[in-house]
Amino acid sequence: MATDTDDTPVAWGVIGCGRIAQQFCADMSWAHNGVVRAVASRTLAKAQHFAERHHIDNAYGSYQQLLDDPSIEVVYIATPHVFHCQQSIQALKRSKAVVCEKPIAVNLYECQQLFQVARCEKVYVMEAMWSYFLPAIKQTKAWIDKGVIGELRCIEASFGFVAPRDLQGRHFNKALGGGSLYDIGIYPLAMAAFLLGEFETSWCVENMVTNHGVDSEVSLTAQTQHVKLSFCCSFNRVLANELVITGSKGRITVPDFWQAKGCQYWLNDGSGDAFIDQTQGLGYQHEAIQVAKDIRKQRTQSNVMTLSRSLWLQQQMEKIRSELIKS
Repeated sequence: MATDTDDTPVAWGVIGCGRIAQQFCADMSWAHNGVVRAVASRTLAKAQHFAERHHIDNAYGSYQQLLDDPSIEVVYIATPHVFHCQQSIQALKRSKAVVCEKPIAVNLYECQQLFQVARCEKVYVMEAMWSYFLPAIKQTKAWIDKGVIGELRCIEASFGFVAPRDLQGRHFNKALGGGSLYDIGIYPLAMAAFLLGEFETSWCVENMVTNHGVDSEVSLTAQTQHVKLSFCCSFNRVLANELVITGSKGRITVPDFWQAKGCQYWLNDGSGDAFIDQTQGLGYQHEAIQVAKDIRKQRTQSNVMTLSRSLWLQQQMEKIRSELIKS
């Protein structure tokens, strides 16, 4: 096991060759303390094509082959939602640290089982809530913590786009864990917890459901402490796609908050300020850099995206889903 003074780049393996995996590997070019050494797909040809595109040394035609590679220290899991828990457990049992795309599981029970394995194996695991590590999101939190916009009054967030109506694709395929809540609705929930901490509330839910039982749009409102929450996620239409935080002294806006490149605030007196993230890439490298530091320090979880936070998100999504069933 490496020590916390070891500056050898952490060796990553990537499971899955979809869009998110492509973006993650592209951004690893700017991660000074990590390198992708292997990629695995269900077909060797696809893995080889991916590896060639991203200059990765090893391509495997099965996930197990990657897990059997002794050089891989941490596995990035970027497969459809329903496979996350099982694949994460398999990696943990092979003593591989795990960074798994959100949602890390498709229900609370799966999440609890996964984290129990991680505790038993004493291996690092983190849900890949990459937004938490973005400089613009950190700046937003810093403004709030300093009281720049005063006492918080309202948090509003929307994330919506027109998804391809492919019933076999991950968005609308129930068997793959499809639906807007798990895929993109998790981001507003995660942002609320990032800004407020984990909280207890009841959700008022309105939703639209496809003919195949998959939620294509979900609107949520709630009240926690003195803060009103209003969120919407949609596969049916393009939304404003921003985070707006209103306080007693002003407001903060974060365009495309899940992949934020900037943020700005306006105060009631007309003054304001803005922050622009000048780093290259989409921003996945910020998450990867911190994970590598955690692994070198022999941590078993992130202190930014904690296991407690992942469990909280699963609890909230189960509450929301129970309301969807009633409506």
